[in-house]
Amino acid sequence: MKTLLNLLGKKSLWLTGIILLLLSSSISPAMAEPVLASYQARLSWADHYNTEGVRLWTIGGIVRQDRAHFHYYGIQDQQDEWDPLYNSVNNRINLETMLSNQRFSPYEREVIVNGNPLIQVTVYPHYVLLTIVE
Repeated sequence: MKTLLNLLGKKSLWLTGIILLLLSSSISPAMAEPVLASYQARLSWADHYNTEGVRLWTIGGIVRQDRAHFHYYGIQDQQDEWDPLYNSVNNRINLETMLSNQRFSPYEREVIVNGNPLIQVTVYPHYVLLTIVE
């Protein structure tokens, strides 16, 4: 009888461990929060300068300027897509802040700050996922 209880207890613990492992591996951080917006944008040379003509050297600043060009100034690159969030100045400030808190590889920083990449931006409530498409 004692052996049967020990066996059931071990199987139960083993099964619980397997279930927890499966659940934890199938839930990614991206699945935990809803997508608020997703769009693609071509970061042209115009996006690398603010409205006073000062060169922007941060990823957040360049992406923010792209959205200001799109929504406020009506300057759109051919591959720029509409988004539902960044017609607001405050939302563009939040975008820049979230991107400033994100880590980018030296390659990503080089391509965005010194190039004209096509990017994919996916916005979640507490962070922004930015990937280089081309």
